[in-house]
Amino acid sequence: MVTRMFFRRRRSTQSEPVFVGGTGRSGTTVIARLIGKHSRYHLIPIEARFHCEAGGLPSVIAGKMSIEDFRDRLVGHYFERTASNGGSRGLHLADVHREDMERAVDRFVKKFGSGSSAAARDLMSTIFDPVAERAGATAWVEMTPPNVEQQALLESMFPSSKTIHIVRDGRDVAVSVASKPWGPNDPFKALQWWGERLRAAELNAPSDGYTLLVGFEALIANDRERQFDRVCEFLDITPEDTMREFFAESMTPTRAKVGRWRADIPEAEHEQFEETYRAVVDKLHADGVTSAAVLST
Repeated sequence: MVTRMFFRRRRSTQSEPVFVGGTGRSGTTVIARLIGKHSRYHLIPIEARFHCEAGGLPSVIAGKMSIEDFRDRLVGHYFERTASNGGSRGLHLADVHREDMERAVDRFVKKFGSGSSAAARDLMSTIFDPVAERAGATAWVEMTPPNVEQQALLESMFPSSKTIHIVRDGRDVAVSVASKPWGPNDPFKALQWWGERLRAAELNAPSDGYTLLVGFEALIANDRERQFDRVCEFLDITPEDTMREFFAESMTPTRAKVGRWRADIPEAEHEQFEETYRAVVDKLHADGVTSAAVLST
C-alpha cells in the first residue's frame, strides 16, 4: 500500500514532457537525444506516433475514428509491429510494458466521454511516466516529427509541456528524404514536400511561448553556444556535463552532414536545385510561415 501511494504521488509530479518535432529528416532525433542527456529527462527512444498522426489520437478526438478502433490499433500496431525490412517496431522497444499499455487504454476508453484532452493526457502519462520513473527521471522527451502539426492539441493535453520545433535547410532535408521509402524519391519534389510540412505546422498554433523555434544549422554550426543556451533556458534547466559532452562530440557539422545536398545533387543541377529552394522559401516568407524566420536563401 505504501509503495502504491508513493507511485501515485510521483505520477502527479510528472507529465511535464518535452515534445520535439519538425519535418522528417530535420534533426528531431539529435536534439531530443541532447535533451535526454539531462538528468531530468528520459528520452523515449522511438517515435511514439500514436498521439500526433492520422490514425491516432487526433483522428479519435476529431471524430474520424472510433475509440474502439483506436484501442485495437494502440495495443496492436503501435505497441508491436514488423517493419517492411523485417525489423521490429513499436512502443515495446521503449520499455513500455504491455500491462501498462492495456491499463492506459482501458482508462482512456472509460474517461474519453468526460473530456478528450484529460483522457488523452492520462493515456500518455500512464504509458510513459512509469518508463521515465524506471530510468530515474522525472519527465520524458518524445520526438515524433508531426508533433509540430499538433501543437495546440499537445498543449491542451499537457499545459505544462513544451515543444521544440527544429527547422533544417530544406536542401539537406530533401536529399535525405529522397533516400527514404516513405517520402518523395525525387529531391526536387521533396523540396515541395518540405515546404508543405512547414506550412502544416502553422495550422494548429499553440499559445505564445509554448514552442521554441530552433534553426538546425544555427545549433550545429553557425551559432552553437547561443542556441544551446536558448534550448536550456527554454526548458529551465542548467546544462549538465553529459549534455555538453554530447553536444561537443555528436552535434558537429561533419556528424550532421551540413550541406550534404552539394554532394548528393549532381553539380549540373545545383543552380536549378537552389532556384527551386529559394522559390519555396520565398513563398513561405510571403505566406507568413513562422518557421521561415530561421531560414536563409
